[in-house]
Amino acid sequence: MRDKNVPISGLFIIEKALQFAKTLVCDEFRISNGCLEKFKRRHGIMAKVISGESKDVDDNDSKNWTTETLSKILKDYKPENIFNADETALFFQCLPQKTFTFKKEKCFGGKQSKARLDSTGHQKLKPLVIGRSKNSRCFKGAKSLEADYDFNKKSWMTSENCEKWVQKLDKRMIAECHKIALVFDNSPSHPKESNPKLKNVTVFYLPPNTTSKLQPMDQGVIKKFKIHYRKRIVQKVITALENNQSMTKINLRESI
Repeated sequence: MRDKNVPISGLFIIEKALQFAKTLVCDEFRISNGCLEKFKRRHGIMAKVISGESKDVDDNDSKNWTTETLSKILKDYKPENIFNADETALFFQCLPQKTFTFKKEKCFGGKQSKARLDSTGHQKLKPLVIGRSKNSRCFKGAKSLEADYDFNKKSWMTSENCEKWVQKLDKRMIAECHKIALVFDNSPSHPKESNPKLKNVTVFYLPPNTTSKLQPMDQGVIKKFKIHYRKRIVQKVITALENNQSMTKINLRESI
């Protein structure tokens, strides 16, 4: 059933088990949620969220698109002029959620709380950070930031935020007399089509539902970024503790 992209739920398994029991004339067969949980543990079965980015993706189709279509699209660009961008959520105040402790000792405290580079990996554009406030108090006195900043009420990337970022990037490339290709996936947060007014940035899109297979940022780049960020947070906490300083919250400016 999974080969046909049909989700398999607990109710589905129970219903199918009852059908098998009826076919095999097992009149005394009974199944409960408890039995299902034991069956899942015994066979290492777990529930996972279905990703719309990977459903109905044929590996051969992805490879053919990469070798045939993509190569034709990007043939006029040098590797250092081909950029890829993607977005991710970052819990920037997220401190470690677990702690080592002695047995029987209770632990308290702590709250749970756009990457872009060229195909050579040598040149990185400034990331775009989306916050909630136009003028966050933590930015007061800051002459410059190590990232581009934009905002909206939900603090997530929208097509409008992305379009503004691309236009700003185009102005930069014009000033540098530099023409680049920018590859996006088909996320709703990206503009639906390339802006014809762009002069030095040409936007290309991956085919629908191929992000998990073709999006370069999903091949470990974003994961590594988050790992390094968490490492920096831990280093900052250790430094604060060694200097007898309180380190319980990180603001947006510090995270950038």
